[in-house]
Amino acid sequence: MATTDSPPRQRIFVVCVLLLLATTINYADRLTLNQLAPELMKALDFNKQAYGNAEAMFGIAYALGALVWGYFVDRFGPVPIYPIGVVLWSLAGFATGFVQSYDDLVWCRAALGFCEAANWSCGIVITKKLLDPKDRVLGNGMFQSGTALGSILTPFTVVWLSHNFGWPVAFQFIGVLGFLWAIAWVVVLWANPLRNTNRVDETEAAEEMRFWPFVVWLFRDRRFWCLAVMVFSINANWHLFRTWLPLYLREGRGFTEGQQAGVFTLFFIAADAGALLSGYFIRQLAPRLGVFRSRFWVFFTCSLLTWASFPLAFVESSWALFPSLVVLGLGSLGLFPIYFAFSQDLTTKRQGILTGILAAWNWVLLFLMQRLMGWAIQSSQDAEVARLATLGVDSVLALQMAIHDAYPLKIALAGLAPFVGFLALWLLWPKETKPLSASLPPKL
Repeated sequence: MATTDSPPRQRIFVVCVLLLLATTINYADRLTLNQLAPELMKALDFNKQAYGNAEAMFGIAYALGALVWGYFVDRFGPVPIYPIGVVLWSLAGFATGFVQSYDDLVWCRAALGFCEAANWSCGIVITKKLLDPKDRVLGNGMFQSGTALGSILTPFTVVWLSHNFGWPVAFQFIGVLGFLWAIAWVVVLWANPLRNTNRVDETEAAEEMRFWPFVVWLFRDRRFWCLAVMVFSINANWHLFRTWLPLYLREGRGFTEGQQAGVFTLFFIAADAGALLSGYFIRQLAPRLGVFRSRFWVFFTCSLLTWASFPLAFVESSWALFPSLVVLGLGSLGLFPIYFAFSQDLTTKRQGILTGILAAWNWVLLFLMQRLMGWAIQSSQDAEVARLATLGVDSVLALQMAIHDAYPLKIALAGLAPFVGFLALWLLWPKETKPLSASLPPKL
């Protein structure tokens, strides 16, 4: 199955490092708003429901971008498309430092979401080209770990910049990093792109050349619907914590900005480890259990680890939060490389559009989820304030009590979502998968 012109291991490593850095910058741009949400709420005068709506607009724009970028990646390849996507999302992040109103913020957030979708379509196609199936989870883990690395570096960087130079400079500084990455990509790959490295049989790949018949076949394959459930279940867990955990720690737990940044960093260090460890364990287990069973059981284990959201939500001691956050982080990001690897098994020539369709589906649902989460927290808080006011509780104290009580149940339930993805994997994915050419309809 491998071609005769595979790239050397050193070149594979360099490309994987660039993928990691691109994802790091991607998440740094994305998380800057999450870290500075209280400051922007004051500066631009909007509430939690509006914050949830802004995140929802990011999601719906991301869904559209996933389809567009997925098509372009399949049409032109990831090497020329990747730096274009990175430069465009960096421009959107940089422009956020100049917003004057909430509406400006929403437009910048939507532009960021649309352009950031390029990262996943490009990265997943590249790891598929470079790596054998048994190594893909580890390669995907390195690519995905950039989300955690960006999340580790962003809090302290953004807080320091915001305190010393103002929140606009934080957005502008993070935006500049993408331009530097694009220069590095061009230097490393533009003159010597990834050619003839796709590890598939060409006669098998030729059966997927027509676009619409492929889409029709895809929607009829139960593995696609398994992936559709998996992608939303793991992203619902991850993005609820990415978006709302900083506010929960600040408002629900009374952490200072610096304390919140430190605790948030602990969560993402654990997440980074989870992304890499899931690939490592699968690589070790595959010779004994096979590729599918090793992925299956590691995915199951990670989905159980995310149940640590319950002690995170309901344990009162601040120190007791730390082990819960570590376990939750390990499980949350350990799921993603496995999902990516399963999606890479489904297609040969249409990985970009497959990734785009699944991402679009996922982000439409995340759009609805973020709006619902913002509404649920704000309405719960307002209702509790009103109830306490009727009891004669001081308004400031009532607000503090209401904020504290608005988060826990929502935080706890977010951790259950990945187990739904595991159930889909258990029920829908064939235990003995056939090659794609054997499952395609004739004359596709």
